[in-house]
Amino acid sequence: MLSSRLAKFALSVGLMYAAAWTLARATQTAGGQQPAVIRVTTRLVVVNVVAQEKHGGPVKDLKLDDFELLDNGHKEKISVFSVETRSALPNP
Repeated sequence: MLSSRLAKFALSVGLMYAAAWTLARATQTAGGQQPAVIRVTTRLVVVNVVAQEKHGGPVKDLKLDDFELLDNGHKEKISVFSVETRSALPNP
């Protein structure tokens, strides 16, 4: 019985080794080199805006071109622009 358990353990270890070796080989490119790794850091700064007209109602039909984003006096590109509308809230 001990030899049966030992045989199963040895077979399990052998299969795990074979699987790890196969995975390592599969990640290599032709020529034996590892694939290139690209690391990128990005930053998205969300700026929420509430635009109201003189009487407190929402300004409608705003477009990306209606906005200018400045950082320390330097114009920054607005990469993402979206409009959200909400149902009217009661005045306090």
